[in-house]
Amino acid sequence: MSTELNGLATGDEISQLLRQKKRRYDYLSVKKDTEQAYVAEGWAIEKKYKTVTKLKREKPVGRLLEDQVWCVLAQMDFKEMNKNNQFKIPISENGNVNPKQIDVYAKDDDVALIVECKSANKLSSGSFRKDILEINGYREEIIKSINNCGNKKLKVGIIFSTKNLIWNQSDLDLAKTHNITVITDDE
Repeated sequence: MSTELNGLATGDEISQLLRQKKRRYDYLSVKKDTEQAYVAEGWAIEKKYKTVTKLKREKPVGRLLEDQVWCVLAQMDFKEMNKNNQFKIPISENGNVNPKQIDVYAKDDDVALIVECKSANKLSSGSFRKDILEINGYREEIIKSINNCGNKKLKVGIIFSTKNLIWNQSDLDLAKTHNITVITDDE
């Protein structure tokens, strides 16, 4: 059974997305004289033109982390990557379980990477046990879905990337036990 994953970018589309995702800000063009409503929502005026105003706003920390991880993998020349944070992979063959949303997905000829990203605005700590066990619980179904999309069985890596979050040793050990690679701010 060969299926297809939807929401993937390849080739030039990855290059175009890379330019967008490298930016620290979101940009928006609005009709002139309507910008004040946006400014009230946190947008800043970048430049005023004759009929439109270009606005910018810093990306939320969670999306910024996802975009940074995505950019690193894109620069490693993966051939297929998720277009946005709405990318989902089916985790059951009969469809009775909702597909799993994936923050970052990258695939080449031999390897596919699934990246879960977690972040906080300020440095904080917490337990990742529940997340690690959840990832491990759907790991085999995700691998099946990925391998059902092509003619070649791929090595699938699971990565947990965090920003401004402190890991405790027991969670790091649990991730290692379940073959989940952890990448923190320091790495």
